[in-house]
Amino acid sequence: MPRKDKIWVGTFEHGLDVLDRNSGAVIKHYSANNPASGLHSNFIFSFYETKKKELIVITTMGLYRYDELEDNFDILKNFPETTHYTTYKEDHDGNCWAGSYRDGLFYYNPKTRKKKFLPMIIRTKMESAIIL
Repeated sequence: MPRKDKIWVGTFEHGLDVLDRNSGAVIKHYSANNPASGLHSNFIFSFYETKKKELIVITTMGLYRYDELEDNFDILKNFPETTHYTTYKEDHDGNCWAGSYRDGLFYYNPKTRKKKFLPMIIRTKMESAIIL
């Protein structure tokens, strides 16, 4: 994900690298192997930039907000921390939505602090069959 003069690159086992946009050189590496990073997973699925220009990192073990001042990541406590997430979005009302790999869809309204979970329902052919 391009941000300012850097490119943020998530890997699927080795954490997160920040590259210099001009040279392509790795200028910073974040890993769950280093507790100071704040990350609990080296499997970075995707990124999202909020309307406030905050960087959200979507991982297989939670959602994280990058803290530029501390140069580390804080887990988003409004969502389950051990979920394998695949997407994160803000809607036009400022509500936050997070989709997961196997659990379903999570919702959070920062104004009201209301949370909601919409579980994934998987139907097999046998469940939809009529047996006489």
